[in-house]
Amino acid sequence: PARARAPTPPLYTGGMLRVRVRRRLTIAVVPVLVSALVTSCLLVFLAASSSTASSLASAATFSSCSPAPSSAWPPPRLERRTADGRRWVQRWIKLKGDLPEGFHLTHHSYLRAIRPEVEEIKSGLLTLHLLDKSPSGLLLNEKADPAISSDLKNAFDRIFSPLSPDHAGERGVACTKASVVGPGLEIPIVDREVALGTWQGFYLCEFLGAHAKSPNHRYLVVTIQERSRETSDGGEGQSRPASSTIIFDQPSTSRGIQQPISVSQQMSDAGLGDQREDEYALLHVMVRHTSASISVNHQPRSATCEQGDNAEEIISRVCPDQWTREGFFQHDYEGADDMPGHVKSALLGPTAVVPVPLSGDATLRDGTSLWEHREICDGESSREVVSSISSQDIMRTARIEVPVNNLKSVDITEYVVGNVAEELAKTSIGIIHVWGDSSPVFLSFGGHEGASATVQRVRGMLKSQHNDVGNYQTLEHVYSSILGTHVAIPIRDGKILLAPGQRLYKAGPLDDNSAKASSTGPGLMLTLCGVS
Repeated sequence: PARARAPTPPLYTGGMLRVRVRRRLTIAVVPVLVSALVTSCLLVFLAASSSTASSLASAATFSSCSPAPSSAWPPPRLERRTADGRRWVQRWIKLKGDLPEGFHLTHHSYLRAIRPEVEEIKSGLLTLHLLDKSPSGLLLNEKADPAISSDLKNAFDRIFSPLSPDHAGERGVACTKASVVGPGLEIPIVDREVALGTWQGFYLCEFLGAHAKSPNHRYLVVTIQERSRETSDGGEGQSRPASSTIIFDQPSTSRGIQQPISVSQQMSDAGLGDQREDEYALLHVMVRHTSASISVNHQPRSATCEQGDNAEEIISRVCPDQWTREGFFQHDYEGADDMPGHVKSALLGPTAVVPVPLSGDATLRDGTSLWEHREICDGESSREVVSSISSQDIMRTARIEVPVNNLKSVDITEYVVGNVAEELAKTSIGIIHVWGDSSPVFLSFGGHEGASATVQRVRGMLKSQHNDVGNYQTLEHVYSSILGTHVAIPIRDGKILLAPGQRLYKAGPLDDNSAKASSTGPGLMLTLCGVS
């Protein structure tokens, strides 16, 4: 039988009421808390999924040109060895993608990043290549004065911005600057050091303001080719003595293009004597100074020397010494021609790569000259030059013809890939070199319209000077030197490494008159170097 309940004390009634209220509050609040917790977990999951999807999407955009990403992106460090034991190394370094527009001195951070690989190489070649979805570039220039960065930016704005009132606005100008500077550098390694001059430093050039670009993923691809190796007894072991790197003083007597740099003796010392007609070596030349450039000679020796002074007069009108006298530049430590010399070096480049035939006329091997941009005080001076030549690891050399409309540029990306497809598929790490003979080849982000606009800007900048400066052949040389006649693109696992939207273009000659005067056709020369 049910027991009779004892009467509840009044005090206990209030406590029981409070307990019931708490239970009801708990029953009401717990579902809300559980729902909030589930919602938070769901939001975290969706955010992580979105981030993962974004990362994979970014990787996918790069994988259209580069190797498909594995579990980690960017790809891991890769090392391969040739049959005689020399190393090829490639590593990707993620860079900041939110830098403001300008020229950013990144020298010390880059040297620290690549030091582990460079210190392992007695003699070799370092290739730096920027993979970036926005217009940008890599530059070697003066690192001693912080004012150099702002002076370079102001000079590029003054040179290129007025030329683009009807060509894609701000982004079009940025694409032109990026094409002129270029995304890559090739620098010899000597005695485990990058063979830079005392005052040379790396700059990362951002040509589009943060307000005009989307979130960016930017990588620096570091590729190193070892050209000699040390044996256990401390000597250099080379089963094929087919490379040589030397540093020497090249005479400089006045402003302008100097006598061609002869490499015949260097080739002989490297064991690159007369060989078959279809064999080539690669010559890399770099001036270790920030107010001089390297000129690629497309004409015979006599014509190159004759056009030297006129070429300097033309480029001096693009960036005149008068700008310093007007107070436009902050950096003027060494006179009116100081900062203009640095700007000209940025426009023309302190390095050059040319194919060198291993047989035939020796003068055809003198493919480069020093281009001096400063006044020589005592009538004669010299600049330190690094010359590195090698026929090692060349998997294919080919010449192809590409039709080019004189008024437009042509996308040659598929031409290049198609002509080296078989060798490319076998290449684990490598570099493909593309030369345009006497016509420019360059990388551009702006599609066909952007590339054509870049060509028109540079033409417009130079054609206005035709009437009273030199001959048209010299003007053509300056035009090709500004846009460049060589591009080097790294290779990873059978694919060339181009950023999304980046394509390779070839421009026609300056105009019909120069096309008729030119002794070279509209062809391309390709050389693929690498290791399986």
